Amino acid sequence: MDLHGWPDGVVAAIEGWRQSLSDATYWYLWLAGGIVGLAVWGVVAYRVLHLLAGHRRYQGRWYDTTEYARLMQVLWEDQQAGARVMSRAELQALRRYRYGNAVKPVLSGRGGGYFDV
Repeated sequence: MDLHGWPDGVVAAIEGWRQSLSDATYWYLWLAGGIVGLAVWGVVAYRVLHLLAGHRRYQGRWYDTTEYARLMQVLWEDQQAGARVMSRAELQALRRYRYGNAVKPVLSGRGGGYFDV
């Protein structure tokens, strides 16, 4: 068993497969790869530009800094008033906003209760 030579065999097999393609098929593969690469680049650039602008994502929507602060203030007031039962996503966002990554819940992922976020 030749463990050092297997990458050469794989590269040779891929090269043989590529050479067996016609020019049109090879061009279509390059085109498809370019389209997929462009789509991935677009999604990554979209998220990076939002993060560089200081936006934060909450429940599928991007908020700028002032909108997010207002939203977290409303969530904080709701929690203090006890007006409603908050969802897990709301509690996680509120905890992350108020305390950052410095505070971790004691029973994270173990209890499944209201305070286990």
